[in-house]
Amino acid sequence: MMIRFVLNAWLALTLLVSSAAAQESVVEEINQGTVGVIAGGIDGTSMRAASDLASVLDRGNELRVLPIQGKGSVQAISDILYLRGIDIGIVQSDALAFAQREQLPQLPQLIHYITRLYNEEFHILARDDVQSIVDLRGKRVNFGTPGSGTEMTATIVFDALNIEVERSAFDQALALEKLRNGEIDALLYVVGKPARLFESIEPDEGLRLVPVDYTPELLDTYLPSRFGEADYPGLVPPGGQVDTLAVGAVMAVYNWNPDNYRHTKVTRFVEAFFSQLEELQQDPRHPKWREVNLTAQLPGWNRFAPADEWLKQAIVANRSPLRTAFEEFVSENEEVATVPPEVKDSLFEEFIAWQNSRALTFALVPKAVNNPFFDLARDGCKQAESDLESVECLYIGPGEHTEQEQAQIVQDLIDRGIDGIAVSPSNAPLMAAVLRRAEEANIPVVTWDSDLLAEHASLRQAYVGTDNYEIGVNLAQLTMSLKPEGGSICIQSGGPEAANLNQRIQGIRDTLAGTASGEPPGVRLEGQGGWTEIAECPLFTSDDAAVAVQQMAEILAAHPDLDAFVPTGGWPQFVPAAYRQVVDPYKDRIASGDLAIVAADTLPMQMDLLGEGLSVGQVGQRPYEMGYRAMLLLKELLEGRPVEDPIFTGLDVCTQENLDSCLSG
Repeated sequence: MMIRFVLNAWLALTLLVSSAAAQESVVEEINQGTVGVIAGGIDGTSMRAASDLASVLDRGNELRVLPIQGKGSVQAISDILYLRGIDIGIVQSDALAFAQREQLPQLPQLIHYITRLYNEEFHILARDDVQSIVDLRGKRVNFGTPGSGTEMTATIVFDALNIEVERSAFDQALALEKLRNGEIDALLYVVGKPARLFESIEPDEGLRLVPVDYTPELLDTYLPSRFGEADYPGLVPPGGQVDTLAVGAVMAVYNWNPDNYRHTKVTRFVEAFFSQLEELQQDPRHPKWREVNLTAQLPGWNRFAPADEWLKQAIVANRSPLRTAFEEFVSENEEVATVPPEVKDSLFEEFIAWQNSRALTFALVPKAVNNPFFDLARDGCKQAESDLESVECLYIGPGEHTEQEQAQIVQDLIDRGIDGIAVSPSNAPLMAAVLRRAEEANIPVVTWDSDLLAEHASLRQAYVGTDNYEIGVNLAQLTMSLKPEGGSICIQSGGPEAANLNQRIQGIRDTLAGTASGEPPGVRLEGQGGWTEIAECPLFTSDDAAVAVQQMAEILAAHPDLDAFVPTGGWPQFVPAAYRQVVDPYKDRIASGDLAIVAADTLPMQMDLLGEGLSVGQVGQRPYEMGYRAMLLLKELLEGRPVEDPIFTGLDVCTQENLDSCLSG
């Protein structure tokens, strides 16, 4: 029936075209409304997105979208430039950057973008014996077809991590069969989750998704992401998650001259696409459409002029999407519906002023939420919520000290459009890579407790917290007051990439050595000033109190003549019962001044331990004030007010002699 219908339609059209001129007119009409969109493989997100565009935007001869299966992002860029019939391409953002860097430096003048689209995730599907990406070294790994976005992204990732493998270039469907048959060890695939190709995988097939470790270098280009059970029930266990990377997809177009007819038809496409985005974001269209924010920018690239103009006009005409909601309200209210347009505009301005007074949501992100030090910062944040008008404190962070999870949380906050972020970075370089996205989204950022590295300071507007170098200085001075001749020392820290803790270590080392070092964490003590760090130290706890107290027990047992044990944070004392059990046997040594235990922070349980003679001194911070001031800073920044940077919240130096007064005020 369908074939007969098409033939009849063709015959009818032929009869209508009674002359060459008429035929030419029909051909011109059809082609002027046809837009070719080059995408990826048949099962890829971009091809499904292009098919959605064809269905939703179809307007007959006025606008017809032709989805065209391509060979991947790298080839698609060439197709946009040179292949006839290609008007638009859906490509990966890293492919644009790669092509500009390696092939065409002038590419941003030749290709513009209509909008950033969704993110596509980097999948590593491997056999069960592969536990990490490093385990793939030397194994058989499929990188996808030549010229594909997957091949390019995989090459960048594996080169950055210095992992050499035996590469193959099968298409994804064939690669999956070869993986199942044991002919390869893993396949790599850049596709929006959930990938249709993986729907048939059963839990008992011996396959798994392999996590990708974030590095600052990778996060310069890619976004942190993760897979959950909801994405892949057959590959991710209940309650589990798999960390990975994501790359943004971009709708790209050749920078046609405005006089060219192809410029005109792409303009028509843009107007239809932007106007009907909401329809694309509904079922049964691909769920990735819900990630699209038309106003999102692509740094370093120019937006296609008609798309830019459409967005500007939408903002001017509507002030915001709120205009639609306001108009609906007016139409349903009989008393207001009939008032003159100028009165409606005045009412809308009042509505905008009211909307602007709504609650702002600011996130306070600690290194870990299971830490009593950060609990006090949370309390300060909540007090600010109570004191300030229209401010909500969202306290959110990883359960344990997990650098990658913290980075993912901040990325999620950026994606949801949070009003402001205050973060204590666990890994300063890693967090800097994520905060570049906040800068692009114009989300104000302050750091607290721990800052970014100096070269990344421009990514936040202010730091509020302790002068961390001074904490180290005071810890060292307390230690020297008991051990003026020096001795052996063990320094305990949290994470090796935490900028604040490295500054504290530097303060300790510089003060004990009597010389200034160039940069954190300073120069290891090997006899300077009479002090020597034992071989096992510094210790790194990952902010885990149980690990910290266990480390302390092992060091004190292995080094019975140790002169000083100095935690740069309060971790072992945050579990006071276990701490007492470890330190009680050394109480006489502490009392005699033979062993100096000096720790950072002055939380109530720590002050109790100091009073019991289980430490000789505490150097305290003021986390409550950090959480409170962080909220104030974010509100001031959104109001366009200048803020001070840095803001140091002060120190409290407590000993057994001033125990009752050191925290007063």
